[in-house]
Amino acid sequence: MNSPPDVTADAPFGRNDEAAFDRLEDALELGEDHHLPDERGARRIDNPNGVRIEPREDLQGLVCRLSETLEEQLRARLVHEGTVLERQTIGTLAAGDAFAFRTPLSAGQQYDVLIDAGADREYTRGRAEVEYPVEGERLAAVAGVYSRDGATSDAYRYNVAAIAPLETPYDPVADADFDRPAATETVDVVESDAIDHDGDLAAEIRAYVGTGTEPVEFVLPAGSYDWSSGLALSQPIEYVEIRGDPRASLEVRSHEPDAAFEFGEWDASAPPQKVVVRNVDVDIADAESRDCGLILANVGRAVIDNVELVGTRWRHGPDGGDRYTLLVNTWDADAESLVRNVSLPDGAVADTEEGAVGHEIGFSADPPHEGRNVWQRCFVAGYVDNGFYTANSPGENVLEECVAANCGNGNVRPGINDAVRDCRIVLDRGSDQRYPGAGLWLNGGRPVAERITIAAPDAGNDVVRVNSGADGGVITDLDVTTGADAPSPTLRCTATSETDPVGVRIENFVLKDASSVTTTDDGDPVPSVRIARPDVELADGVIEATHRDPIGGDRDPDLENVDVREGQ
Repeated sequence: MNSPPDVTADAPFGRNDEAAFDRLEDALELGEDHHLPDERGARRIDNPNGVRIEPREDLQGLVCRLSETLEEQLRARLVHEGTVLERQTIGTLAAGDAFAFRTPLSAGQQYDVLIDAGADREYTRGRAEVEYPVEGERLAAVAGVYSRDGATSDAYRYNVAAIAPLETPYDPVADADFDRPAATETVDVVESDAIDHDGDLAAEIRAYVGTGTEPVEFVLPAGSYDWSSGLALSQPIEYVEIRGDPRASLEVRSHEPDAAFEFGEWDASAPPQKVVVRNVDVDIADAESRDCGLILANVGRAVIDNVELVGTRWRHGPDGGDRYTLLVNTWDADAESLVRNVSLPDGAVADTEEGAVGHEIGFSADPPHEGRNVWQRCFVAGYVDNGFYTANSPGENVLEECVAANCGNGNVRPGINDAVRDCRIVLDRGSDQRYPGAGLWLNGGRPVAERITIAAPDAGNDVVRVNSGADGGVITDLDVTTGADAPSPTLRCTATSETDPVGVRIENFVLKDASSVTTTDDGDPVPSVRIARPDVELADGVIEATHRDPIGGDRDPDLENVDVREGQ
């Protein structure tokens, strides 16, 4: 097997990429943002807004630059005639940053570039006056788009300041070309005489593959397909790919599957060697009691790209599915898997008669994960038993530009050999949750977190936690804001007799704590920073506690160039 490329490599767009955008040709500039005096200006809204464009020639993709006044956005979508072709998690990007869509666009067709915060969450939109059409040599902007109904404006553009053709969609991972066997069979499920695409397509594919191990890819033309039995393949197949072209919806309309896809088994000695799933939605939204996980992969390696689970999970309902929603265990210690642009936006039902543990987990890796997983620009909201949970796996996990919002237990919970970079956590519904979770929770080994932003206006638990399961940890470039009613510390560090303290260092940080909750219900003090372990260093940062003690607990951290502000 050939060595895989660096799957963390990407086209030069993403965080802080104005310069990369400026190098592009044929960019459409769509006006400078300005705050208008009326309520229709840059206001807080909860629906998608954007721009409608029309290519003058076939394009390989788009690059979009965000509005200068856009705030708290979480996702971008490329939509054609009501069908979502591609999603991007953009919650870690700043105003003015650029991102890319890599879906091909056809000349003469109209596409909407829409941005919002997902799941009825409010954000501050950007708006500018524009005289349409805005013409370029290769594409034109023809209208602004606002509201869930796709209403258009001939005078304004929203959220997107500029758009350009994507010249070189360098993307070897999403194309899944590396290590694809030359002998891979391609099966168009609509054209193939061997498959009844109007029946249960999961069962049809399962029957087509049988017990074979030869490499095969299944192409699903745009449309909706019955996926009621789920697809389970446990044999050591060399390569299998399920791909929407450009995107397909898989509708689960029975209570049969625990997960839409199951590749391999926990205790299998010969798992599938490589699996690829991309450009599909799995829809469980037709009935309140419908529930199943998305993908359970115990494999040599995997690529999962541009996938969404549509519908709210209810594991403790009458027909609950698997505990794991998207599980990737990369068995090969030398292999690397990629999970990119996967969205779990619709959350899960919290059963008040059950504890948080045992509910649905969003993204996870567990033993026997031995390889390296890269989780890139993924989004999860409202899951009860963790958002990203990788603390229990011995392999490596790297989270990049991911977003988690209002998940129970831990929103982002890394462990040994794990790193979290350029991620954002939102805690704004804690007072309404039965099981509000911690924001960033270091929970095993000595994980690393870099460039983390946590907005916690309504946190219901610790915002940052380093507990006894972590022997140490490093957090750099941390920015936290905590709201007025937060009942727990902004930062909590604890240990037990089983902890082997090797050092917790938090540096280049800003903790702004506006909570007025100073004691627990039992009368115990609640400081902004609570330290109960001997190995904590805080360096080059600010602790700003408006109403409560800035630092407390039974241990004192080592402070190095830390500005402690009280009552401000």
